[in-house]
Amino acid sequence: MSRATLIKIVDGGDLPCTKIGRHRRIRLGDLVDYQHRRAEVRREALDEMVAIAVDERLYEATAHSAEDIRSRQSERIARAASGVPTLRSASASWASS
Repeated sequence: MSRATLIKIVDGGDLPCTKIGRHRRIRLGDLVDYQHRRAEVRREALDEMVAIAVDERLYEATAHSAEDIRSRQSERIARAASGVPTLRSASASWASS
């Protein structure tokens, strides 16, 4: 996380701190609590997205495409291991000539 983002979080009141001169001091316990709260919010959002996807039957629509992606990836790995040129290696040799 960038310093600017951390300062926005602290200044927004989401993460308590003590200010000593120009510096902000954050207790480790407060930081861990903030991380847990953020993780819970992310989990809830993900659960909601999954529920929407299930309601809209999006998992059924993408299950086959995920299997296709995995099989194509396995094929690419096998071709690379056997020495068969891939599109990426062919374009790299073309660009270098």
